[in-house]
Amino acid sequence: MKRNLLVILLFITTLGYGQLSDFDFADGDLMVKFSLRYAATKTLDVPADSAKDASGIRFRALGLSKANFDKGGYQMSHRFSFITESLFAFVIDAIDGGDYKTGFKNSSTTISDFILGWHNHTVNVISTDPFNLAVGAHWGDYFLIYEPYGGSGSSYGPAREPAGWYGALGPAVMLDFNLVNALDLHVEGAYAFTAKFMDAKDMEFDRKYPKPHFINLVLELRGNLPIYGGFEHVQSINRGNHPFNASRSDIFIGFYL
Repeated sequence: MKRNLLVILLFITTLGYGQLSDFDFADGDLMVKFSLRYAATKTLDVPADSAKDASGIRFRALGLSKANFDKGGYQMSHRFSFITESLFAFVIDAIDGGDYKTGFKNSSTTISDFILGWHNHTVNVISTDPFNLAVGAHWGDYFLIYEPYGGSGSSYGPAREPAGWYGALGPAVMLDFNLVNALDLHVEGAYAFTAKFMDAKDMEFDRKYPKPHFINLVLELRGNLPIYGGFEHVQSINRGNHPFNASRSDIFIGFYL
């Protein structure tokens, strides 16, 4: 047992060797990011026969970030998915010669950003050679929909609370850990409190229904090559009595300029 613990400690020490500030992207310059991703939406806490989930390959046309590992340094990230993925769908449909079907639905559930996107702004509070911790704020918007599905060939029922378009604000953290002086393990976590901007179309609304909260997580591996990859997970926290939550999980690979 003691030998195994020693091996684990030596392994962790090896992972942490090197300086985060040595990475080419750690100079505070703006990184413009593009990624291809496999995204899966999952409907949670509802009867299995009332949900129709969707997954597939998606292209995120725009992300922006800055990395700075100096003490007190400023870091930020901006992510946009809903608008850019919708525009990309228009382009693909036009190239394919099809007609874009505005009424087409392939899922009973949607969880995404909308017009504003997701944004984290942080300031470094712990800066060491292999490790950096930054804390700050998260803001943006969330689009959440659940329309109960009646089975094969059936229609979707009206959306109900907590469906809608929400503005969001909350705390955020960024963690960076140098892996064998070759990769930066970058983690972003945020918790979002919300206020409703708008109800979903024709939904069964309740003005007294508690507003949902959201968890927003990103894990990236990035190095001196302009290539990165990782995992993103967003999940709703329903605070009312309707049995519904939603999540979206993306595995992605991309490049930055």
